[in-house]
Amino acid sequence: MDDEMDEEDEEAIKEGKMPVYPRGMLKFELTMGDGVVVDAIEYKKVAGILLGETSLGAKLRVKNVKVLRGVCKSSLSNMTALMSSNARST
Repeated sequence: MDDEMDEEDEEAIKEGKMPVYPRGMLKFELTMGDGVVVDAIEYKKVAGILLGETSLGAKLRVKNVKVLRGVCKSSLSNMTALMSSNARST
């Protein structure tokens, strides 16, 4: 694996964008708005959750999620990103 960035990554950084990185399983925290925090993993890739594009605090709809040892197993079938980019709602 080469430690040097390719030209596309360098150009993205110059433009103030996050380079596209390959990723596997994502781990994150869900908050319910009332102080409750739940750990979650992206068991199967969820559309709308993108490294460098999905902002912190993005709204997600979660339904019928399996919980294993206190961790939500999220997938496309039980999680939907309601606001997937850094765009702000007005």
